[in-house]
Amino acid sequence: SAFGSSSDSSFRIIAGGMFGVSTWKEDEKKRGPRFTLECEEEDDALREIPSHHENIQIVIDSLMTLLPAGDDLKVVLCGDDVQKCSYVDILKKSKNAGEVLVMNCPDIADINEYAEDALDDFFACEKDLFDSLVDFTSGGMKVSTVIVDPSASSTLARIALKIFEREYRQDQFLASNVFFLSPMLPDGEVWRKHFLSHILEDVFVYEPAYHVNLAFNTSDISLKYGLVSGGDDYFVRTLREVLMKLDADSGLVPDIEDILGGLFLFQDEFEPSQFFLPKDYDQTSPLEQWNSQNPLGHQTIFQLETSEDKMSDLSPPLIKEALESSLAVLSSLDSSKESPIIEEIYTIGDGCMFSALWTGGNVIVLWNGRVHVDINLFLNNESVEEANGFEKSFINKITSLSTVLRDEQPRGTGNVINFKKDLEPRIKPHWA
Repeated sequence: SAFGSSSDSSFRIIAGGMFGVSTWKEDEKKRGPRFTLECEEEDDALREIPSHHENIQIVIDSLMTLLPAGDDLKVVLCGDDVQKCSYVDILKKSKNAGEVLVMNCPDIADINEYAEDALDDFFACEKDLFDSLVDFTSGGMKVSTVIVDPSASSTLARIALKIFEREYRQDQFLASNVFFLSPMLPDGEVWRKHFLSHILEDVFVYEPAYHVNLAFNTSDISLKYGLVSGGDDYFVRTLREVLMKLDADSGLVPDIEDILGGLFLFQDEFEPSQFFLPKDYDQTSPLEQWNSQNPLGHQTIFQLETSEDKMSDLSPPLIKEALESSLAVLSSLDSSKESPIIEEIYTIGDGCMFSALWTGGNVIVLWNGRVHVDINLFLNNESVEEANGFEKSFINKITSLSTVLRDEQPRGTGNVINFKKDLEPRIKPHWA
């Protein structure tokens, strides 16, 4: 209202921050979205912390509920000594366990895979595993879960993969909704990640298929699991519900570290029944937004960085000198013979901040006290060349800096998202 306008446009700029700020702990609490409703407050009541073995049982019990209840087969890949295969007992205690099949090959425990007779042992192992699956599934039972026990070897996992990756065996052995699970051990057995990746790519060829890395944390431990699911159209929703219940009922805090999947379903020889063009949709609202735009300026965000070994090249006096040099190349200042007002702030941390104002625009420069410099440049006139000249001059003054990110956007009123050059002349767009 102060500017006599009934339309405005707002935005947020996320800067790189600054080292050495004394209030960083309080600032961290204020960052991001704020939840103020009482239902969002965490329950600080103390919970009884289960033992490590009990935590694993809680996790497995919860993950078993991802599958529909039924008479299905759970498979555990074990090492040569079944007595040390801990997940067999854990799985049998689960309410949704069903039948449990232990798959292992003691004869390949210490085998040299490059030995002359190693191939015969591998074939024998594959045949034993295959025959076990045939015996257990002959009555119509299908495998819904495969767990790789910590005692299992990468050799056994490769042989199991060879069995399941053949398409006709998938139809023979695997249920329509199935997942493979492996604990991610702290000693860095990378083959477990590769095994799950191959399951996703070679066994679950078509969607829905997901690869999830999960962590279950307490104040003392963190249990990490890799999980690959196939055939569940509602996997993400079900997983979210299961983890929320686990969080509420136990002392474990679940965390989905990353998830891969959810691509479009592939349809062989798909032929669309109808093509839709822009004219088939109501374009009233988009056209109103298009016409309401009023670009008033051009904003460019630069993020510059140097290497740690050249961190000494940066200092407040040098950054100020680079700013003054860059301001001198702007035509909006050169034509008006105006001297910008430069404000300096050194007292907020290890770095510094400069702001410069003039009638044709403004700029804010923030150095984080280490290797990173943020520049927020706003110009009334829409000119990429002006921004390019400013950037080049700044880097020429501090040659160890290089641009790692650059964003440009129009600023103005009327929900502006287009630059003036894209709007002028004001004619009716082809899609309207």
